[in-house]
Amino acid sequence: MNISYREELLPLTPQTLHILLALAVRPRHGYDIAYWVEQDTGGMIKLATGTVYGALKRLTAQHLLERVETQEGSGPAGECYFYGLTADGRWVLEGELQRYQSAVNLGKERLNHGAH
Repeated sequence: MNISYREELLPLTPQTLHILLALAVRPRHGYDIAYWVEQDTGGMIKLATGTVYGALKRLTAQHLLERVETQEGSGPAGECYFYGLTADGRWVLEGELQRYQSAVNLGKERLNHGAH
């Protein structure tokens, strides 16, 4: 994936950002991703099953995620799929985090300047 295409994916939606963050540590399956997104956001973002799997399909098509493991499960196909970040997914996540960090730094600078 070329850099300009990866840059076109930014900024991420809050849901996508938190899905990528949930996968930054290790591969997870859909229900586990939804659980960690809810935990990481203090319940502010709750992803329905259809939303999670729609996002996983889209992010896989965009080459940000890949299916890395299949286990026996209780899903409709009897399998449970685990997804992990690709190198491009990690690059996009790092880019988004840098964008947030720049905004935080600017906000702190402006607030501190206004306090004088």
